[in-house]
Amino acid sequence: MLLLAGVYLYHRGNDELRAHLLNYVQQKYPHLDVRLGEAELVGNEGIRIRQLSLTKPESEQSQATQLIYAEEIKILCDPNLQDLVQGKLTIESVQIHGLISDIVREVDGRWNVETLMPSSPTMNRTTLPEVVVRGGVVQYTDRSLPTTPVLFKELDLRLQLKALLNRQQQSTGNISAQLNGTVSTDFCRQIAIKGSANSSDKSWVVSGEIREVKWSQALIDILPVEIPSDFIEDLQAEAQIKFSAAQRPDQSTPQFRVDGVVNRGQWHPPRLHQPMTNLRANFKVDNRGVAIQQLSATLGAGKIQTEFHLNGFNLEQPYALSMTTTQFPVTPRLIEALPESLQETWRKYRPIGTVSGRLQITHDGRETEHDAEFTSQDLSLLHYKHQYPVTDCRGTARLYNGLFDFHLDGLAGRTPITIKGSLRNPGPLATGWCEVRTSGWKPIDDALIRALPPKTQELAHKLQIRGDVGFWARFERTKPSLIPPKPHLKLVVNEGWVNYEDFPYPISNIRGEIVWLNGNWTFSGLQGVHGDSRISCDGFWNATVPERPLQLNFLARQVMMGPELKRALKPNTQQIWEGLRPQGSIEELRVSLRKTDASPRPAVEIRALQRPQASRPPKAGSLSMQPTWFPYHLSDVSGQARWLDGELVIQKLMAKHDETTVRTNISGSVSADGAWRMNMTNFAVDNLRLDNDLIHALPKGFSDTINRIDANGIFSLDGAAHFARQNSQSPVEAGWDLAVQLDQMSLQAGLPINHVFGEVNMRGSSFGPQFWSRGTLNVDSMFVRGIQLTELQGPIWIDSTRVALGRRVPAVDRQQPSQMLSAKVYEGKVEADLEMTLGEFAEFNTQLRLENANVSTLSRDLRLGNGNLSGQATAALNLRGSSRGQHTFNGSGNLRLRNANMYELPIVLAILSRIGSRNADNTAFNSSDVEYRIRDGYVYFNQFDLSGDAITLKGIGEMSLHRELNLDFYSLVGNEGLWSPLVRPFLGEASRQFLQIHVDGTLDAPVTRQEVLPGLNETLQQLFPELMTPTPPADNTSRRFLPRWK
Repeated sequence: MLLLAGVYLYHRGNDELRAHLLNYVQQKYPHLDVRLGEAELVGNEGIRIRQLSLTKPESEQSQATQLIYAEEIKILCDPNLQDLVQGKLTIESVQIHGLISDIVREVDGRWNVETLMPSSPTMNRTTLPEVVVRGGVVQYTDRSLPTTPVLFKELDLRLQLKALLNRQQQSTGNISAQLNGTVSTDFCRQIAIKGSANSSDKSWVVSGEIREVKWSQALIDILPVEIPSDFIEDLQAEAQIKFSAAQRPDQSTPQFRVDGVVNRGQWHPPRLHQPMTNLRANFKVDNRGVAIQQLSATLGAGKIQTEFHLNGFNLEQPYALSMTTTQFPVTPRLIEALPESLQETWRKYRPIGTVSGRLQITHDGRETEHDAEFTSQDLSLLHYKHQYPVTDCRGTARLYNGLFDFHLDGLAGRTPITIKGSLRNPGPLATGWCEVRTSGWKPIDDALIRALPPKTQELAHKLQIRGDVGFWARFERTKPSLIPPKPHLKLVVNEGWVNYEDFPYPISNIRGEIVWLNGNWTFSGLQGVHGDSRISCDGFWNATVPERPLQLNFLARQVMMGPELKRALKPNTQQIWEGLRPQGSIEELRVSLRKTDASPRPAVEIRALQRPQASRPPKAGSLSMQPTWFPYHLSDVSGQARWLDGELVIQKLMAKHDETTVRTNISGSVSADGAWRMNMTNFAVDNLRLDNDLIHALPKGFSDTINRIDANGIFSLDGAAHFARQNSQSPVEAGWDLAVQLDQMSLQAGLPINHVFGEVNMRGSSFGPQFWSRGTLNVDSMFVRGIQLTELQGPIWIDSTRVALGRRVPAVDRQQPSQMLSAKVYEGKVEADLEMTLGEFAEFNTQLRLENANVSTLSRDLRLGNGNLSGQATAALNLRGSSRGQHTFNGSGNLRLRNANMYELPIVLAILSRIGSRNADNTAFNSSDVEYRIRDGYVYFNQFDLSGDAITLKGIGEMSLHRELNLDFYSLVGNEGLWSPLVRPFLGEASRQFLQIHVDGTLDAPVTRQEVLPGLNETLQQLFPELMTPTPPADNTSRRFLPRWK
């Protein structure tokens, strides 16, 4: 029973102990949720408490948080329950095992463990126990950082509490605390800490040491936000750190200080292309800011030494940075770490390589000053606009007091280049100048072209430019402005080569200058060659106006008219070339090319000059052409030509063909569909011969006509002509309005015509083989079958089917029909109409009238008699035929001779000698009347009368066209014309007996015989119809020879 009672009292005493302790702690922390597992008295040792927890209840601002949990707490004391109940328990120490604490720093900077401070001081004791923690675990969370909690393990600490007494040695209710302890984490081997606190003035002091720190992102994540992480991110290192912090009564904020030494560090921020290694530094962080001293590191082959002081914890506050470098690598990522003002400048040049030098940056909170000087041995630059790499740069650059001076010598490809300048306040508003100059010839390669602005690249690609250039450029701005600096660029071209895409005519060995000033390009003094041609060029390209006009002017001398030049021309211009078919060389060729952004194709104007041979230099070549539309070879061509927008103008054109000289002006045009036209004005040709070359050059119908009429001679032309083609498939059209001077012309127009002198005015046109030409003859002299005609005038018509003269020419106006062709012949006048077809066998039809011709001149030219013939002749002839021969001739005519002296005619002399006339002198016959017909190669005389004062002969007969005679004459006494009508019948009755004279032989050698006839017969009835009863005349034309009268 006693045992049972003892057990009961024991357990009841522990329950009362637990309840008492729970109530006691709850009173101390009424704002927390207090839980207690067990409490017991342990012999003479004291009290053992198990599973004690203090939890911050859930609220609208935060979730429930367990601040402290202790698996076991030993309170070393005199375990007297009555003393405990009465609050007189004396505690020597408190030992805590299995402590787990969750410490949280809120976003507003408050700590959750602040709630562990008692709400009201109730400690009136003069002595307080010592608190010892063994093997504790603390989890630290900073909710102002997006990081995971940090776990502190192996927490061992000793907390010595002391009651603060007044002068009467009574408790004031406040305590002081002394803390010593160690803890380990994942980022260091051990943290040793000691500190003290005083609840009366809420002051505290803490210090410690972090041994063998392994610097990593986990450590950075737990640092307070007040500590800047810009310099320690991406850092891996080992460090020894000492720290201290204190809250003094007279200070509103805690004071802290962190001192450290970093060894074996490696720093690899994103802006560095490789890590910075062998990093060593001393650093200090306190309330005033950050200080980094004796920082040294290697970056590749480079070395860095740095000092940094920041008055605060962000770069908007004053700071000072000093750095010296040796072979420091410059990368694009590094540039991003520079101040924005410097970034702008560095981005324009994009330096890559290594530099050595010093840098001093100071910032007073408002302005930043830089003082830097660097040298380089292998720097590469790439301008942001003109992206041609410059490598192996050596030189210096200095930045001080807002002035950036630099002088670098490098290589552009393999060409030495110098870059120097001075900029005030580097950045978008910088002022100053920069010069770039090559020290040798720089080859124009694809990389250099890619470095040009886009529009300039496009032009360079179109020019297909190659060669070497010397380069000088200066960029200058005198006033701060966002307006780009004024550029001034000069290119000196050497051994250049271009082949412009829109005029692909390669030019080599180019020398000269290209200047770019204020956005405008100027080309001056450019000279080159193409074969034996020497070419110069000047021009401009205005890139500052929206149209961006480009003007290039080329001057070429001694230009060969070869296939390369032809291929350079536009298709419609090539049609002109193919139409003219030039050969040889042009003395001077000017090409003006103009293009704007608004025009898809450039406007090309071509001017050519070829002076006459006497005015050209001695070694100058000659030019010839043979147009397809008039394939007449012309040599020694001279003149001036202009071609623009499909229009061709040639002035003062002069050319030769053997002894022929051609002069004219030409205007024409060519269309894209193959149509073209050529107008020739002031067209003059001297000493033109109708040879085979000219005949083949004429339009086909015209040349066929020339061949058919067998025209020949020397001509001079003056007037105008035009040639055209409607499209590439249509035949050539031609037109002309010419005055043709004739000199020794000959032709066959049914009758042989030669020795023609005079002028023909011709106007006409042709279309393929069809043509027509109308004109007016003004012939001074011509011969037809040996008969000279002078002052020949009248209309003429020639087309593809016929030749017409006189009234056979179509009238221009129905009210004014064409007039007969007229001429002077043998002191008389002849009028004629003629029409001749131009078939295989030409047919002709002519009407001819002769008035008052001088018989003396006529007989002399026809070799009739001994030159003493005289008189006047009137004649008419209608004749048809063809070129098949004289047997096709058919027609009729008449001849009247008056006041004639005909006795010397062979036929008259023969007749007179036959009849034995005593009056065989110039008065034997003084008139003659002849009527004839022509048929089947013979001339049939229906009437051949010879009349004189003493005798009249009336004849009939025929003559071949070979002058063979078959004539019969019958005599009458006296002149029949003098008989009166009353006498004639009686004379006839009385003269029944007649003398008949028969003539044969030839016209030049006639043979006669005679006989006396007793009376009239049928033949006489024909000769003397007035003596007979009128009867119809017999048709004897079908007989080849007339029957003799017996």
